[in-house]
Amino acid sequence: YQRRVHGEFSKMAALHTRRLALLLAMAMAASAAPGAVVQSLIDRAIAAGESRVDIPPGSYEFANMSLTIAHARALDIRAASVELEFYPGYGVLIQDSADSAVRGPLSVRYNPPCFTQGAIVAVNGPAGTLDLRLAASFPAPTLPYFASGEIKLQYYTPDTRLRLREQRGYNPVSIGERVAEGVY
Repeated sequence: YQRRVHGEFSKMAALHTRRLALLLAMAMAASAAPGAVVQSLIDRAIAAGESRVDIPPGSYEFANMSLTIAHARALDIRAASVELEFYPGYGVLIQDSADSAVRGPLSVRYNPPCFTQGAIVAVNGPAGTLDLRLAASFPAPTLPYFASGEIKLQYYTPDTRLRLREQRGYNPVSIGERVAEGVY
């Protein structure tokens, strides 16, 4: 009797150990790259021809990959209380899809931000330059991903944080050398 119970217990323990290992592996994969979990949900729904996929509420880090929705047909993606976080240069990419929708509330965040902000601390009119002191926790405009395109400058009032009304469009600028700690 003891051998039989012990044998069954050993089998159950082994089965539960395998299940626990699988769950642990899935949890580790989800915490290492949760964006891949969302991508997998969408890919499987598209491959199966499903009409709806629900993304569980939470924050998903994609890092240096985009969320790609490709070849979706009549797919309703529900993403209530979902935050997608990307590195600059990545985001949501929809390709060759039709009659599909992504519904939220959903937010997209870039970490680090794909923009910088600060306060103008000096202006040299004749030279056409200004010095900008960066706000805390915003990236320096000299980082590589800022070099990929034209830098544009927007002016906001510090008290209301609203864009100046008389400003027309964006003003292209080039970034010079750092003139002091946090000042460009």
